[in-house]
Amino acid sequence: SLDLGPGWHQLANPYFSAMDMSLATVRYLGTTMDLASADAADIMRQTFWTYDRADNSYDLIAPFLAIGGTTIEPWEGFWVRVEKACTLTLPRPGTLVSAGARAAAGEADGWVARLCARGTGGQDSDNFFGVSDALAQTAPLASPPPVADGVELSFRGAAGGDRLAAQFTPAGSVSARWQMQIEGVPGEQVEVWCANPDAIPSDYAVTLSDPATGEQVSLRTGRYRTTLRDDESVRPLDLRLTRTGGALTLTSLTAQPTRAGGAEVSFTLSAAARCTVKVLNIAGRTVRVLESDRQRLETGRQQAATAGLGQGEGLVMDAGDPIGIGPDQRKTEHSLTGLRQRMGGEPGDGSLA
Repeated sequence: SLDLGPGWHQLANPYFSAMDMSLATVRYLGTTMDLASADAADIMRQTFWTYDRADNSYDLIAPFLAIGGTTIEPWEGFWVRVEKACTLTLPRPGTLVSAGARAAAGEADGWVARLCARGTGGQDSDNFFGVSDALAQTAPLASPPPVADGVELSFRGAAGGDRLAAQFTPAGSVSARWQMQIEGVPGEQVEVWCANPDAIPSDYAVTLSDPATGEQVSLRTGRYRTTLRDDESVRPLDLRLTRTGGALTLTSLTAQPTRAGGAEVSFTLSAAARCTVKVLNIAGRTVRVLESDRQRLETGRQQAATAGLGQGEGLVMDAGDPIGIGPDQRKTEHSLTGLRQRMGGEPGDGSLA
């Protein structure tokens, strides 16, 4: 048993076998309780962080949250955070798991995805987000003290508070938006990706944005990469979660003439999608690309402008990474022909005016 005061503590497994941390207990003011109860009472956090020497990062141990691991290996060190002075009793190896502990450590509701970050100094492997009533109600999951010369990805707590390793929204939420940051060595290249994109349901769009550059990446298939400036060690990011409601559909494709002799092309998206807008001639050959692989985050009415069109030219909308279509990367395409006639021009040979 270890008497601990408030703050972060670095401890270790003193046994020759692994410890099942679902069996650890906390004693506070004469009352003994399990980790989940101690966390709910704001006495001690129910999570532990072990060090991964190969990646220069930390791994989450959270037996009652159904994310991360459940055991700590022999002689392995770990971080734990205490909120109120208490006594932590580490479980002896071989202790039988009670039925109550086994039920409490069951699978989480909803869904959980894991974010990773990498830099020249290592990797940050355990950051989580998703939709879960149970996880949204738990205490904030604080990130452990950072490793030296490593890279760290974290959610930014409210009002400049703790760096957090997870954020969840309750079931039924239509959208959620979280501020994040990636910390590294000035001048180094860093990247962020989702380690288990298949865990994201098909009716959700997940987009990571860089406010400094305007770059937007769908974490279902893409990776965010950037190079920190020579005077920069922290880059703010935004993570947006949007429920799209199902498969992507593109409807109401129209074109209206403009005073400049071109056309304003409008269409409606039922979900966020990466879009490519092309102008084709009568033979189906591309004569101009208006936008390529552009991430459109908002649903509803969209616009794209083009120059004048010749007879038989058309517009094709290509959703190369549509949220809601699924992992087979199918495309939804629509075309609009004969815009020159509608705009009062003369038939042409298919080239742009």
